[in-house]
Amino acid sequence: MRRTTILVLFLVIAASTLSAQSLMDDPTYKAMIDQIEDLQTQAQTAIDDGRYDDAVELADQAEELAQQAENYAETRVLGYVANGWVNRARSRVQWAAGVQAETRYPSEYSLATGHLAEAEAHFQAAEYVDAIQAARLAVSALEDVQRPVVVTEPEPEP
Repeated sequence: MRRTTILVLFLVIAASTLSAQSLMDDPTYKAMIDQIEDLQTQAQTAIDDGRYDDAVELADQAEELAQQAENYAETRVLGYVANGWVNRARSRVQWAAGVQAETRYPSEYSLATGHLAEAEAHFQAAEYVDAIQAARLAVSALEDVQRPVVVTEPEPEP
């Protein structure tokens, strides 16, 4: 019974590590995965040697490290998404400045620049959820900003 439980635990840990293959170029994540695999190998050796208590302890360590690896991967993905939103907000504010939004839409522009500054500060502090929210607010604040329409009057006929 105990041996079956440990083997099931190994399968769960292995499945959770395989889902993060796109992070395998990240040295920190790769080191975590290597440690998990090493702990799994040690636990299997302990099972083979009949040291079941050691195997359970090693499996627990592997499970804890797998959870840390999953949290690390989720943070990296969230950081990537936050970076995209901050860049989008920054581009939108720059575009708005180019169409004189500061004078034509002063409240919207001021609100957007404030949210952008907040988004950048949150991003630098690795507060990615807050950075995404602030960046979305910056983009949203400039939603109604439009290019100025230039109307030229036709030349009078002679």
